[in-house]
Amino acid sequence: WYAGMYHLLSRDCAAPNGQFPIVPFWGFRKDASGEPYGLIARAIPAQDEVNFRRIKLTWLLQAKRVLMDEDATNMSQQQILEEVERPDGLIKLNPQRKNQKSISEVFQVQQDFNIAAQQFNVMQDSMKLIQDTMGVYGAFLGQESNATSGIAIANLVEQGATTLAEINDNYNFGSQLLGELLLGYILEDMREQHNKVIVINRNDKRKRKTVVMNHVDEQGLLTNDLTRLRAHIALAPIQQTAAYKSQLAERMMMITAQLPPEVQITVIDLVLELTDVPNKQEFMERVRAALNIEKEPEDMTEEEQAELAAQKQQEQQLQQKQLELQMREMEAKVLKLESEAKNIMAKAQREEGLTDSQRYDNAKTQAETKRILQEIENLNLEMSQMQSQMLQTVEAMIEQM
Repeated sequence: WYAGMYHLLSRDCAAPNGQFPIVPFWGFRKDASGEPYGLIARAIPAQDEVNFRRIKLTWLLQAKRVLMDEDATNMSQQQILEEVERPDGLIKLNPQRKNQKSISEVFQVQQDFNIAAQQFNVMQDSMKLIQDTMGVYGAFLGQESNATSGIAIANLVEQGATTLAEINDNYNFGSQLLGELLLGYILEDMREQHNKVIVINRNDKRKRKTVVMNHVDEQGLLTNDLTRLRAHIALAPIQQTAAYKSQLAERMMMITAQLPPEVQITVIDLVLELTDVPNKQEFMERVRAALNIEKEPEDMTEEEQAELAAQKQQEQQLQQKQLELQMREMEAKVLKLESEAKNIMAKAQREEGLTDSQRYDNAKTQAETKRILQEIENLNLEMSQMQSQMLQTVEAMIEQM
């Protein structure tokens, strides 16, 4: 072990599972030597140029050029330069000088601001070069750019993410190795702890669950043994930054606004899931309750699942009673039609010996009898279908029990 260049001690590595105890987060590495470097290496030349131009620009803004006749003043050259640099400088001219025309011809102090403006423009180009070499565009930083439409800005953001893809991938890989190392240390610390209670999904009431690790039962047997755990850390490739979630929520709201009102009600809870609001879980539960949207069974607590099962059982019992009432009603109709058919048949037999004119009426009676028999047959068919439906309902109830 070293602290910089100083050797502290030498001992065996205590990292679990033969891992290295230190996890490096590489940006980039040189092919020849493997020397690590980051994004800043690309920007160092441009940054040196910015520093040089800033120093040059500051010097040009302070520098002054003095033009004077040899006998313009009796002061020494050092005294003249000191007085010129001062805002309240005092320079005495020589009254015995040869040139007695104008002071501007005898003594001048000049500053070259044109060159300073050129230095400033070069410095601005170097500052822009730093951002370009880093692969980060103005739209990626939320700054104004030449892109005006939302699609163009989104493309610039995606292009910036693509430029940084390698360094982001190396960061995710380092995070995964660090997670595996931490998990190994945690498992080592918990090996000797028995009946360790762990709460999963602590912040989510619907998915909250309590698990007892290294549980020792009455017979001395060990369940949920951590030494037998073979865990692997995996990072989900999903962006969870606030800007990404806000952009995704905005897109979903735009799409939802174009849907019919009856469809908007069915998907509003999915759109609200993307928003970041305080007490989000409780807020979502109230929205689902107001819209009568049922939860998924895996998202329900044990009490909610028991309540839902009891409610479904009541609905099935009510449905079965309705089917029984319908069956009784149909049986009454069948009995009534059968009675009418018998009366008509008896009447027809009594009138067999009547005249032809009366036989016409008998034919009509037979037609009505045929119609009644057809209705009886249809009712019997409906009764058989309802009996089959009742049988299926009872079987479903038995399976749920």
